[in-house]
Amino acid sequence: MKTTPPELHMLLAATAYLMTRYSLHASVSVAQSVAHHLEMLLTHPATQVSPAARSACQGLLLQWREIAARHTGAVCYRHADKTKRAH
Repeated sequence: MKTTPPELHMLLAATAYLMTRYSLHASVSVAQSVAHHLEMLLTHPATQVSPAARSACQGLLLQWREIAARHTGAVCYRHADKTKRAH
């Protein structure tokens, strides 16, 4: 049984709320929730028809994964690659 994705406007509103919440009280759980919502946006049928929306979601997802990783002390691959190239 295939599940129906949430309505796009609800997903956008929830993502914006989480980003605002993070700005008021930064925590790993909120950062991870933002990343999860961006993943849902990226796979939402409505974003599949918009290259601009997909590109924006992909960029934001990378940034929010990095933010979440900083909370846990993990190193993101993007930063690790830059470090390797710099040396």
